[in-house]
Amino acid sequence: MIEVVFDDEKSVLNQWKAYYDKLCVENPSETDLSKIKIEGDKLLEVIAKSLGYKISLETIQKPYLPKGLADHVNQEQQYMNNQLAVMKMMHAYINQVSANETKRCKKL
Repeated sequence: MIEVVFDDEKSVLNQWKAYYDKLCVENPSETDLSKIKIEGDKLLEVIAKSLGYKISLETIQKPYLPKGLADHVNQEQQYMNNQLAVMKMMHAYINQVSANETKRCKKL
C-alpha cells in the first residue's frame, strides 16, 4: 500500500524498503526488534515530512504523555486487576460452598 500512496516519494519508498527488510527476519532477537522499532520510527518520520508535517524522529520516539493520564491509566489497570482477583476469590468460595453442600446432602 505504501508503494501505491507514496509512489513518487523516493525517500519514503527507500525507508519502507529498509523497514520491510528488518521485518523479514525470522525469529528476531532483541537487537533485531530494536532495529525494527528504529526503522519503523524513521519510516513514520519520512512519511510525516513528505505530508508536510514538521516532526522530528525524537518526537516520534519519545512522545509526550501527561503524567496524570499515565497515572489514570495505571490506576484503571490496577482496579481491573483487583476486580479480577475478587471475582476469582468469589468463584473459589462458591465452588467450595457448593462442594461442602454436596457432601452434606450425601450424608443425609
